[in-house]
Amino acid sequence: MDAKFREVVPGIYLVHLPLPMKPTIVNVYLLDGGAEWGLIDTGMNSADSITTFTEVLAQVGCAPERLRKIICTHHHPDHFGTSKVYKDLTGAQLYLHPAEYARSQTFLPSDRPEEAVRFFLAHGIPLHKEVIQWFGQITDELGLPALATL
Repeated sequence: MDAKFREVVPGIYLVHLPLPMKPTIVNVYLLDGGAEWGLIDTGMNSADSITTFTEVLAQVGCAPERLRKIICTHHHPDHFGTSKVYKDLTGAQLYLHPAEYARSQTFLPSDRPEEAVRFFLAHGIPLHKEVIQWFGQITDELGLPALATL
């Protein structure tokens, strides 16, 4: 996977992460704060996206443990889908607006075809009853602060 990113202004990197559908990329941002880094949005939970992201970290000189804040702009899977993976990789704090947390609980209707459900779950999209369990794991088991107002 060829990592695609560019420094848009000193210390702010635009990163294009691959998606397994159209559109084929999602933009996320790495912020170099000197001693620590931040990430705005995470991309979708796929092997290609995670590989691309870790390649970008290496290319910009950010060791995973220097990524300390992950800010997700909203609950859509291409912006929040890899949050748990990156939280586990880096130990960073994760932030999502409380209104987005509430929206995530009704993100998908209950009558999705089984193949769609399998696709969503495989790419980090919490569904139905799993939403409450998934967010509960993020806030409780991972020791995250309460969902923060941005």
